[in-house]
Amino acid sequence: MQKSRVRWVKEGDFNSKFFSSIMNWRIRKNVVKGTQLGGEWMEYPNRVKEEVKRFFEKRFKEDDYERPKLDGVSFSKNIHPRQ
Repeated sequence: MQKSRVRWVKEGDFNSKFFSSIMNWRIRKNVVKGTQLGGEWMEYPNRVKEEVKRFFEKRFKEDDYERPKLDGVSFSKNIHPRQ
């Protein structure tokens, strides 16, 4: 496999069997097929997407707390860049 990688780097990307197999392996490895929801295994794509979204929203939700001040200047709670 390592020799194939070296050859692939030297010769370039031309959709070889090696390249395709590595990409397919990564796709299979990174897929979320289901999730545990209320004690039951759930595989419906829309429900899985909702649960993953809910998990990360809860995980990274910012609690209200006193923001630091720099010489009396308050920092904004708005984290979105100006448009």
